[in-house]
Amino acid sequence: MASNTRAAAMVEQLRTAADAFIALIDHLPADRWSRVDGPGLWSPSKDAEHVAEGNALHQWVARSALGQTPGQRPVVERARMTAQAQREVVALLRERTRESISLIEALTDEQLGLPCGPPRTVDEFVKRVLIGHYGTHHAEIERKLRRS
Repeated sequence: MASNTRAAAMVEQLRTAADAFIALIDHLPADRWSRVDGPGLWSPSKDAEHVAEGNALHQWVARSALGQTPGQRPVVERARMTAQAQREVVALLRERTRESISLIEALTDEQLGLPCGPPRTVDEFVKRVLIGHYGTHHAEIERKLRRS
């Protein structure tokens, strides 16, 4: 549990966004999971996988801003239009979400105010990018499902 109230609020925002996103992709019909609606468009499976990959990258960016040694920069695959099996992506999203929660809940006010790529602070980066990524792709998958 986060001791900082700002960090605790971000953890709750992340949980809410992640729970909604994971519920959406966990219940996607098999015939929609890998369906590509046109050239250069991602399937819902790729949107879901991209959120997991992006989460790892966002953690890396935040850890770098915090002065931690985050290891090698994660690769985000964008060229493939479909992803691995649905249950594997769901499991990966759950794991990455847990990792992000652990990172966020330990943040102090001082750390939240550190610069994290212009013109953001760690606080803004976590809210807009790390947490916001779930909502962006949730909306994108819903648009794809409405089109079918």
